Amino acid sequence: MNESYSEVKFETVKDEDSDSLNIIASLVLIDMETEEKKSIGYANLYLFNEYMVNSWDELIYNADAISGDVLEVVDILSKAKDNEEIYGLIAVLDHVEIDKEYRGKAYCSELVDNILEYLQYINANYIGLIPARIYDDKVVENEDRAINYYIEKGFKPISRRVGGNVVMGKSLL
Repeated sequence: MNESYSEVKFETVKDEDSDSLNIIASLVLIDMETEEKKSIGYANLYLFNEYMVNSWDELIYNADAISGDVLEVVDILSKAKDNEEIYGLIAVLDHVEIDKEYRGKAYCSELVDNILEYLQYINANYIGLIPARIYDDKVVENEDRAINYYIEKGFKPISRRVGGNVVMGKSLL
């Protein structure tokens, strides 16, 4: 591509199984001459509305319908909700990925910054995530780097299960 600029496109779909909104944020490079578009990364997040359910148990049940990772984040948020003022519209950032050839060029930061801006625009109150997943069969070498990256973005560690993932969160108020 010649000179290009990037933009983030958001697509929102209601997830019927979990009664949440699935938001897909796509990072696209656009060639300034040809206007050719190339997708170079994406993020997947879920938005839960605490006011639309009867209890946090129902939110946990809904998160379980999505994935174990989303369940883990919502479960930890439910335990921290009083200390962290977690209520209303709650986002869980489930996955962020930038194509290998575009990593290390600040595209991930652009994507995450756009997501945070978008969530503030729609009046989400809180976002939680797992910065780096730990798997039984795989050593995560970049966990500290990922945690520090999100700390720089204003997130703070909330909890870590023994032998498990760190869950981080950020107030958007």
